[in-house]
Amino acid sequence: MKRFFFVYLFVFLFCPAIIFAQDAGQMDNKKKWENMNPQQRYEMQKRYREWKSLPSERQEKIKRDFKTYNELSPADKRRLKERFKVYKALGDGDKKILQRRLNHIKNMPPEKKQETIQRYRRLHQMSDKERERYLKESSFWKGLNENEKKVFQKFYFPSKNNRRP
Repeated sequence: MKRFFFVYLFVFLFCPAIIFAQDAGQMDNKKKWENMNPQQRYEMQKRYREWKSLPSERQEKIKRDFKTYNELSPADKRRLKERFKVYKALGDGDKKILQRRLNHIKNMPPEKKQETIQRYRRLHQMSDKERERYLKESSFWKGLNENEKKVFQKFYFPSKNNRRP
């Protein structure tokens, strides 16, 4: 009987707080919606329709990517944002070249892909001079044409003077 009483007391005391907290969140969203201008509301509805029209697998991938992004350190987020800016500035041809190279890595067998990713991480831990020397000597670099080298340099090694090894 004591156990029943404590459970009842616990539910009675804490459930209203939980319900109130949920209502407060809903009220905030309602206020945000009311404070939006018609254009903002239209954009929000448009994005919501686009989201709902995506296949469930794509929605899940986006959710996982978003979760992964939120787990990144602030420094990693800054680097990722910088890369995205560089990517957006690339021309269509350059984007296709980059996408082709990334697809090549994506389609590698797991062991080779892991090795490639580890080499990439080591490359980013090197000083600029070490990285330049390593890159000049790599078979990967020698296998790229001039345009691919330019794209690779812009995307992976953006620098202030933007020189190429």
